Amino acid sequence: MGMKQKLESAYTLLTSDEQIARLLYYPPSQFSNNFTDPLSPTLPNIQDMEIEARWDILDKRIKPVPKSLETIEEELCLLFIYAGLRQPTNNYYTSTQEIIIDVLCHENYEKDSRSAWLSDRINEVLDKQRIAGFGKVSYVSGRPISAPQNFVGFRHIFKVGELHR
Repeated sequence: MGMKQKLESAYTLLTSDEQIARLLYYPPSQFSNNFTDPLSPTLPNIQDMEIEARWDILDKRIKPVPKSLETIEEELCLLFIYAGLRQPTNNYYTSTQEIIIDVLCHENYEKDSRSAWLSDRINEVLDKQRIAGFGKVSYVSGRPISAPQNFVGFRHIFKVGELHR
């Protein structure tokens, strides 16, 4: 399986996770009179919404591209998923592929540590999963990144093996 399949598998895992969708969409509870905890069972499940409504939410917040954003006009949380380094191993028939996930959260969402909350959930969803390729996804590293004004950013790097036939 190639790079395309790995990225598509990671994207599918993240876009189909209800907790990630809720953390990206629902604002912090203590700063909104209309919502409770974003994971509260009293809120509508995003995965259960009509397909158009669900994808309006997810497509706006989960992007399968590396993005350099100087300004973002809306207060929201975003994930960018894209390929990182592809490196050969000591064996001619194998390599490793990095999958990079950038988390960007507006400071109003960050009031409940949303970027950390999202980061924890992303790790739960991806780490040790078997996606296209061989072996399991493993967490490599994470670090703060520069972000547009009023946003915080954090980059996570995962890797997965690949067998060349």
